[in-house]
Amino acid sequence: MKRMLTARAPGKVVLLGEYAVLHGAPGLVMAVDRFAETTICTHPGHVCVSSGHKTSPDIFSELDPYFGFVRRVIEASAPDLHDAAITVDTSAFSDLKTGIKLGIGSSAALMVATAKAVEEYVGALVREKKSDCCGSSVGAVREPPVFSWRQLIALHQAEQNHRGSGMDVVASYFGGIRSVQWHGDDVTISDDLAWPQNLHAVYIWPQESSNTATRLEKFHWACSENPKQMMPVVRDLCALAEEGLAAWAEGDINRFISIVDSYSSMLCRLGDLMDLPMLTPGHARARKLAHYCGGVYKPSGAGGGDLGMAWFADRDACDKFRILIAQENHLVDLDLHKAQAGVSVVAGA
Repeated sequence: MKRMLTARAPGKVVLLGEYAVLHGAPGLVMAVDRFAETTICTHPGHVCVSSGHKTSPDIFSELDPYFGFVRRVIEASAPDLHDAAITVDTSAFSDLKTGIKLGIGSSAALMVATAKAVEEYVGALVREKKSDCCGSSVGAVREPPVFSWRQLIALHQAEQNHRGSGMDVVASYFGGIRSVQWHGDDVTISDDLAWPQNLHAVYIWPQESSNTATRLEKFHWACSENPKQMMPVVRDLCALAEEGLAAWAEGDINRFISIVDSYSSMLCRLGDLMDLPMLTPGHARARKLAHYCGGVYKPSGAGGGDLGMAWFADRDACDKFRILIAQENHLVDLDLHKAQAGVSVVAGA
């Protein structure tokens, strides 16, 4: 019997807590309505993987930046996954004209979507096999793989040399707005948090991408090699992340915005110490415009490209900022919204 199903998972934006979350502070992350999709169908003989749009897939090889993330899910599913063709699609996470990534968690979304697709696909096969069995032979049928969010964080971190925060996986798995905090080797996540009333955000992409893995590696190296200068900045970031989460929970938007501004400045200081600027010229321009309009601005995530966010407590100021951004040739106002739901099967279940 031929089977086919598609699973999808949302991307993410880091609202607050980048880098600090790696040292035990809470990170605040929101799932957004850009989705990675994985389609899996019966393909006799072996498991094959292709990437791109489902209508015109390309061969998926080790040269693909997402290869390792998909491979880890497939390897974790062995020997249950077989005779299957898998097509992965992360086109929603890149600019359609240039192909440059937007920096909103494509690798995590793809891994989570692939895990869900494999889980459901193999589960259907197992249920079919059990229905064909009777008596004692039922006990011989293997249970299908089930990927918990903790396991997916571990798999994603393994592909990143154990340097990631797991916030992107949490957003893709659960959806909504979550705080994520590590306690040694354990991690806790919050229930879905409400967006504070009258707080406005604009998501800016400077048409530049950043290599998150490289920046995380440099961060860990700098903390180890230059702790006297790095750790005071890290501690300040941790304190600001704690205060920012409290302000968010209390709905104190003016305090939250002030904290974000301080956090952005400390991130810039961190970048200077790492010799990796946090703000590209595009981000610096967006920050200047945000301040001019009465708001604040910070990079979202590892910095050095990818996404940035402008924050406002006033709708008119926010609208003014968007008008000015529309006049900038190299700044793109991304139309992103909260994705309430996390990973799900959208076809063929």
